[in-house]
Amino acid sequence: MPARTLTPTSSMPHYAPQPIKAVLRARVSSKEQEEGFSLPSQVRLLRDYAAGHGFVVAEEFVDAETSQTGDGNGFTRMIQYLKKHRATCRTILV
Repeated sequence: MPARTLTPTSSMPHYAPQPIKAVLRARVSSKEQEEGFSLPSQVRLLRDYAAGHGFVVAEEFVDAETSQTGDGNGFTRMIQYLKKHRATCRTILV
């Protein structure tokens, strides 16, 4: 038997694919790198990647500190955000 083609009717529900929400995480290990090209470059590349792959950026978390001296404030805020929005955002782009 040949395959049949389904023809949508007004009574059939239409489910549009939902965009995937993501958070961005950019980090450099020193204030000197923050002033340079590194952070803006990372953020731009992540935004471009998100746009090119159908992600919707929900939040951006950026840190300029060493892991030894910093408290990872951006990382901590990102984890808190993801816990709060776990039903709608489960993707991290780094």
